[in-house]
Amino acid sequence: IVVGMTQECEERQAEEIEALKGVYGLEDGDGIAWTKEEVLVVTLRLVEDEEDSDVVGITFHVPSLYPLKLGAEVLNVNAPSKAAEAMAAGNEVLSEGAASEEVPGVESLWSACEAVLEVVRAGLEELARERWDLEARERERAKRAEEARGFGAGDEPHNCVIYVDHMNESGKYMKLLRKWSLDLGLGTRLFYRSGGKKRPKGVENIFICLSGTPGAISMFGNRLRTEYVDVDYQGNKCKERMSKVLANRRPGDVKEGEGKVPFFAGFEALEYKTEEEMEEMLQTLNLLHCGDGSERFFASEQSH
Repeated sequence: IVVGMTQECEERQAEEIEALKGVYGLEDGDGIAWTKEEVLVVTLRLVEDEEDSDVVGITFHVPSLYPLKLGAEVLNVNAPSKAAEAMAAGNEVLSEGAASEEVPGVESLWSACEAVLEVVRAGLEELARERWDLEARERERAKRAEEARGFGAGDEPHNCVIYVDHMNESGKYMKLLRKWSLDLGLGTRLFYRSGGKKRPKGVENIFICLSGTPGAISMFGNRLRTEYVDVDYQGNKCKERMSKVLANRRPGDVKEGEGKVPFFAGFEALEYKTEEEMEEMLQTLNLLHCGDGSERFFASEQSH
């Protein structure tokens, strides 16, 4: 009985392989091959009739008593996307066609190939959508930056100094300011003092120095006032309600006894320990003389 079953399985396997060749346009040794006993490798194009199409390699274990007595198994999938998920899908199809005690198995290699291809193609489509979304976001960001640059007059950047009382979660807050600066093409220097025991995750007495077009600076200030940037003491999201513009200078506006504001780009945040260090930082940008007295040098003790 076993000999007869083995012979029938061999015949049915041969017929199934011929069917795979016909469906996918494969040749022995070119797209389909036995690499060793009971191991069959099938290589399929993701896009039929395209010579340069990405391919998927499927390695099957095909037992001698497949399909009547034993089921086949996908041992490996080599694919440009979702290989593990595709292998699982192929094996699920093969298990459905496998023999049971009551019913002999049926040929399932073609169905497994189709299941693998479906998962891989879906994965590539998902990657394409993500890439398109990323490119769309980059285009939108470039458009906003270009619009911001278009607001200004003259080739030299304008400068602005914004005082912020404190940040309770400074890491997230500064990350957001960095993103805005990149979006708007602004140079940003942020000087701050540690929040100490009162604000272990925060900072205070912050000076945000901006360099760019007036349009970009205006957008930055508008976002600071209208978007959620921090959390209060209860952990609730909050907007910035304790900021003040200390200076907003056009190119060529120079305080008596100082030079022009030097060009700066990118985002940089620097901590100072003392009032003297803070003054030195502002002086390096020729932006020391802005604001008045306590309004400039001392952080308020109020919360958001």
